[in-house]
Amino acid sequence: MTIHEKIDLFFDELLDGAVEKYRKTRRYELAKEKMNQMDSECESVFREDERDFAEKCFETILEVSGYQEEFVYRQGILDCVVILILIPKQYIDK
Repeated sequence: MTIHEKIDLFFDELLDGAVEKYRKTRRYELAKEKMNQMDSECESVFREDERDFAEKCFETILEVSGYQEEFVYRQGILDCVVILILIPKQYIDK
């Protein structure tokens, strides 16, 4: 395993831990309730073929959202590293 693969795996584990912590929050419970309500409304409003289409759309949105979540999380970690490197340098240069 290369160093980049090890770093990717480490970032994945950090993200998984953060998601697990989020899922224990009240905010997650509220979001989950909204999703369940939306699902129930789709069941009652759409015909079966429309429901299938809507479910595929929602799945795609969730998938893209997950990619964005992962990117932003990883970028946040990289930004923290940059901050840790640059801030001490600014104090040393004064």
